[in-house]
Amino acid sequence: TRRPEALTQGRPNYPYDLVKQGLEGSATVAFVVTKTGEVVDVHAVGSSNREFERPAVEAVSRWKFRAGMKDNRAVNTRMVVEINFKLNE
Repeated sequence: TRRPEALTQGRPNYPYDLVKQGLEGSATVAFVVTKTGEVVDVHAVGSSNREFERPAVEAVSRWKFRAGMKDNRAVNTRMVVEINFKLNE
């Protein structure tokens, strides 16, 4: 058994209004990595501020993976990640 391995993980766009306000936070995103490594069914499941949800979902939608394996076969894998928004990064 092997978990999906990230190949590309672009950062989300930081919402301009939240940068101006000096707000940091996070959004939790759930998705499925398919057996071909594509990301599907991406949706936010929580956040410190709803304005972080859309950029987090858009960023994760562009990620690419090496598929997870089970019994030597590529499988679809459900995943949940927290995307942090920090002003100094």
